[in-house]
Amino acid sequence: MRDLLGGRESPRYSTAVFLRIPDERFKALRGVARSHWSGASWTSRGRGYCRSEGPPDDQGKSIPAHAGIPRHNQESAMSSEVSAIRQLIEDWRAAVRASDVPRIVSYYAEDIVAFDAILQLQFKGRDAYQKHWQACTEMCKGPMTFDIAELQIHADQQVAFAHYLCHCGGTGPDGKPHSSWMRVSAGYRKQGDGWKVIHEHFSAPFDMDGKALFDLQP
Repeated sequence: MRDLLGGRESPRYSTAVFLRIPDERFKALRGVARSHWSGASWTSRGRGYCRSEGPPDDQGKSIPAHAGIPRHNQESAMSSEVSAIRQLIEDWRAAVRASDVPRIVSYYAEDIVAFDAILQLQFKGRDAYQKHWQACTEMCKGPMTFDIAELQIHADQQVAFAHYLCHCGGTGPDGKPHSSWMRVSAGYRKQGDGWKVIHEHFSAPFDMDGKALFDLQP
């Protein structure tokens, strides 16, 4: 809806649009064509008027559905956050392929809780997870295999999660390359220094006898 006072675009919400127009200024709009208000319900809210576009809540109030963020701005913000997470994953992947442990863990929050597929039930904290990454890179010498497929990212402005399939591995102590497809899910939180991984989970499927199925392909 176009702002009746200045020709600007007013924010449009999924439930309601609020125009904070003082009573005296609203009365000056009586010369504006009523077609601007067709199908709308205008009510006084003390500091201005509200044009309801959806059903009220259980207390009879028409409120924005997303904390005052216009819908088109939400969509733009979400797209931006998804792009940021995608770039973080790509940068982190490059660090893994280079076996650069300090760089790998720089993408993790200090309080990360990680569920890896090997050695321990869980790793609490970045320091503990860094030691695990160090052990993994020392076991697999040379460049790491680390390819991502079927990446899906969901994000808002503060938290996000992603899941994907990862073909990972390296050269083992026997001098032979070893790799398999794993399942990965990760949670992210935006903090003062940007997006950080707060949870990471690597896993492999097992058969009914408890044998890991490392030969499965996407």
